[in-house]
Amino acid sequence: MEEKIKKPIPEYYTIKIEAEVPTVITYKILASSPEEALEKIKFASMAEPPKQNLSKMRKKSATVYKHGTLEVKASKRY
Repeated sequence: MEEKIKKPIPEYYTIKIEAEVPTVITYKILASSPEEALEKIKFASMAEPPKQNLSKMRKKSATVYKHGTLEVKASKRY
């Protein structure tokens, strides 16, 4: 009797990568001196979206979840 080998059914997975990415954040601050501008940066909002340099990204770890759940299926450290 021949047994049929079942193929695994493809599923969607969510992968979250923890990484160090060099990012440039730009602020526009009204101040009377450079020192005052540095103090005000704590409460300022960004002037434009952050610019990421993905070519210099260093991955730390990756975690795979079944899509829509918090169940960890696999993980990898780099």
